[in-house]
Amino acid sequence: LDQYPIDRSRPAPESQPDQQDALRIMLDFVGYDMDSLGDEPLEYAMVADVLRERQSVFANLDETAITALANVFANSRSLFGSFDPRPLDSDVLVIVAEPDETVPAAELAARVEQWRPFVTGKIEYQTVRCSHPHMMQPEPAAEIGRLIAEKLGTSK
Repeated sequence: LDQYPIDRSRPAPESQPDQQDALRIMLDFVGYDMDSLGDEPLEYAMVADVLRERQSVFANLDETAITALANVFANSRSLFGSFDPRPLDSDVLVIVAEPDETVPAAELAARVEQWRPFVTGKIEYQTVRCSHPHMMQPEPAAEIGRLIAEKLGTSK
């Protein structure tokens, strides 16, 4: 879902995600206006209130769990750099998050084609009108499910 291979030619980020990064990711995930945050550190209580108000899956995480989640983000980032997958002998459907449908089709196709070294079969893509963090919200998730069912020939 809207993910591309790691570009190993780019240097790894100098800093690892921390609790503030985790809090920001969670707010973005629930559609919070990120531009309204400013540069001040986020307070856990404010973020927890927003998550509860928006009935987020993250709403029940305490500060310790959020710190642990930040550690998972950091560990995942380090694993990406060392993982060297063998090619998948199959066709692939890439679901691309495209919130405003302004990216030209040729550019989307070029992004998806980044998977070519890792896939021996056909690579297709479909777009879903949302941002990446919002792909699992009800409407985009339903659209993604429909696209996958259609591709598998199981749509009703």
